[in-house]
Amino acid sequence: MGTEEHGPGARGERRPHERRADAPRFVINDYCVGCKVCLRQCPVRAIRTHKFACMIDQKACVGCGKCIERCPFNAVERVEGAVA
Repeated sequence: MGTEEHGPGARGERRPHERRADAPRFVINDYCVGCKVCLRQCPVRAIRTHKFACMIDQKACVGCGKCIERCPFNAVERVEGAVA
């Protein structure tokens, strides 16, 4: 047996919770009250709290949208293009 790779990624497939190139991006706006509902829903732990509000780590976010679905304050927005 050689050094063959098996499993996700072996043939260029996307690994679970890996960001797709066309995945949407999300940001948290000023409506955030720090309730952390979005933080608990994130499967890759890309949401953190900072000064009593939540923020999304764009490098870790995979664009699944669970945060925007669950935020009770409409504080998560989908954005187009790069996020600063």
